[in-house]
Amino acid sequence: MKTMINKRHVPAAAGFSLIELLTVVGIIGLLMAVAIPNIAGFLRNYRVSGAAQQVATELSKARAKAISKNVMLGVVLVILDNRSYRIVIEDDQAPPIVQTRQAISALVGAAGCVTGAACPQADAVRVLPVGCQFATTGPTVKGLRFNNLGSACEPGTTNCPAIDTGLNQFVTDGAGGWKITVRNPTTLVSRVVDVSPAGRIYVQ
Repeated sequence: MKTMINKRHVPAAAGFSLIELLTVVGIIGLLMAVAIPNIAGFLRNYRVSGAAQQVATELSKARAKAISKNVMLGVVLVILDNRSYRIVIEDDQAPPIVQTRQAISALVGAAGCVTGAACPQADAVRVLPVGCQFATTGPTVKGLRFNNLGSACEPGTTNCPAIDTGLNQFVTDGAGGWKITVRNPTTLVSRVVDVSPAGRIYVQ
């Protein structure tokens, strides 16, 4: 006696046709062609914006130090070259305190003055991100000084002694304040950091 075996129909494995695959690849290619330039532009802007925010943060730090330490002589953010800058506290930081203003060049140029005990009146040198540099144009000064009330003044003006080292990069903004520009020289993207006479700091 023969036993009948029912064979179930097994469907063929599902897949994609060549046309469907080519369509998906084409859509991905189109999206990449649109997105990559926008992403590249965003990264260029982001780097310069980050550099400007870094400078604004350091200016705020200098102002906060001037207030917290109740300085009589001031705290200066001095531009060392087109990519680096430094905060210098002009008031003596090691007893006995002697309220005598020293030249900024002497404070930052002392032997071993990198940071720490060898350099009590100057913070470490800060450097802008790669591809960014200071690029202010017009009549400029080497830095800004903050007093114990948090107000800013332009070195070399009345009651605000000049500083003797650094690169001229701060410029008056026509409204009593100052600004400094950070720029990517390759892409020409730039951002401006503004400082008001009262010491308020913001990035344009």
